[in-house]
Amino acid sequence: MSDYWTPTHFAVEHEDTETLARLLANGADPDEVFSNMTLLTHAIDTEGDGALQSGQPLTVHTTAVLLAFDPDPELIDPGGHTPLERATSYDHDLAVELLRTHISKRAGGGRRAGSWRLAAPTDRTTRTAGSVRGALLRRLTAEASCAMRVRKFPCSTSPCDGCRRRRRPRPGHGTP
Repeated sequence: MSDYWTPTHFAVEHEDTETLARLLANGADPDEVFSNMTLLTHAIDTEGDGALQSGQPLTVHTTAVLLAFDPDPELIDPGGHTPLERATSYDHDLAVELLRTHISKRAGGGRRAGSWRLAAPTDRTTRTAGSVRGALLRRLTAEASCAMRVRKFPCSTSPCDGCRRRRRPRPGHGTP
């Protein structure tokens, strides 16, 4: 780990969704601010900048995992930018759609702020909400892992365990 980043920002910077989910599940603040970015603006910036530098399509897995822990999607970072502004500046349509959905749910009272930040299960209601959050995180992590495996093993034609999508082999590789 770096001496510069906090553990959650380090996970975001390296798009390590499994570590990020574990840290947030163990009580890390999803609205954490470090340097000039919130976790959410950092996630969007990392995804956008990574796509620009690599020439690969934009991904949204880090932002999706972070949003599962209910950060404030309208929190302005110290640089004066909202996550939506940051996503729009990268033409990150997937993140824009996720952010708008979360903003509208908050505005409509669909989920009260902080409702996903649960302590250790103590009663039936808390255990049920915790298991829903766990199922969501497992699904998001599986989809993110699939996206990473597609980049690492583009020749594979076997379905991914997480989403069951078949990947097409590169020309000259795998089965025709």
